[in-house]
Amino acid sequence: MTLSPYAAPGIPQARNISMSLIEKYVCAAFDQSVKQVHSKSRKAELVMCRQLTMLLGRELLHLGYRDIGEFYATDHATAMHSVQRAQDRMDTESDIAENVNELKGKILFGL
Repeated sequence: MTLSPYAAPGIPQARNISMSLIEKYVCAAFDQSVKQVHSKSRKAELVMCRQLTMLLGRELLHLGYRDIGEFYATDHATAMHSVQRAQDRMDTESDIAENVNELKGKILFGL
């Protein structure tokens, strides 16, 4: 159920989101291009963007690992590993967790 903007003025409304939108925000936050992130490069900063995009896709869109893997032309096992690595990084690195929480607000509500 979605609230009408007239029913609750001043409260940000969730919007339609997709993996492409999530990827756009993650790439912008970490100053990477979408084209580079979709490459097969294993540079740490590109891998991190891919992993965080997969994690946010799993959390915000409730996508299955196969669907997430298809977005990056990889298999479900790689998607599972990437999501787990991103979650591990969030648990151990507070700055990554902070960035992800900010990204969630931006992605969901355009804040």
